[in-house]
Amino acid sequence: MNRSQAIVLPVIAVFLLSSSSVFAAGPGHLLFARPHAPTYVLGSKVPLFSGNSLENWMTASGDEVRPGWVLNDGVLHREQRAGDIISKKTYEYFVLEFDWKIVEGANSGVKYRYRKFGNRWLGCEYQILDDERSSELNPKNQTGSLYDVYAPDASKHLKPAGEFNHTKIVVFGNRIEHWLNDQRVLVVHTGTNDWRKHIAESKFNEAKGFGENRYGRLMFQDHGGEIWFQNVTIQEYRQVECRPRFFR
Repeated sequence: MNRSQAIVLPVIAVFLLSSSSVFAAGPGHLLFARPHAPTYVLGSKVPLFSGNSLENWMTASGDEVRPGWVLNDGVLHREQRAGDIISKKTYEYFVLEFDWKIVEGANSGVKYRYRKFGNRWLGCEYQILDDERSSELNPKNQTGSLYDVYAPDASKHLKPAGEFNHTKIVVFGNRIEHWLNDQRVLVVHTGTNDWRKHIAESKFNEAKGFGENRYGRLMFQDHGGEIWFQNVTIQEYRQVECRPRFFR
């Protein structure tokens, strides 16, 4: 090692160990951690609907789920108007996946970071819509959008009504991703100037801090038309303590 290398290497080491970042890892894996920076691991997939019981879900008023939502062997079916259903549990950072199918002309959605803003329950929404037959022409309100805030990628592949589509929603820190049929169609960062600009131009402009809350509930929407959800799973990120180490 020459003199210049001897000087450079310690500088690099100091930079690595003094930088502050948040790292996430896949199931059972741990990434390089720096001092004073939280490190997260992604847990196993857990079904949100199993068997035939909706005891872990409620209405906005805290009552039992009304008839009209039917759970049969893990498949959730909104047969007729019954109102939205909300998780009793709150979630922070997670990956939510599910398959969904709607009838022609139906409209629905899945909301996350869902909580009360004043007297209103609000949350970020993954829009579900029969784009082909809907009169909705604004891309910000079509399937895969972060409803009324961000439009999805125009090249998205949406299967027609009557066929199952696959959705994945990733929420980690201020990063949100929407996926449709294994294609990432949207990625945004909450709390940024761009985020707040879009919120100011949306129907949520009076909800201070909309979407920037870390914790919130999940909501499956009843907004007209039959819809089926199946293979609904969630993987939660959990924070772990560890000593700094490097990638192997």
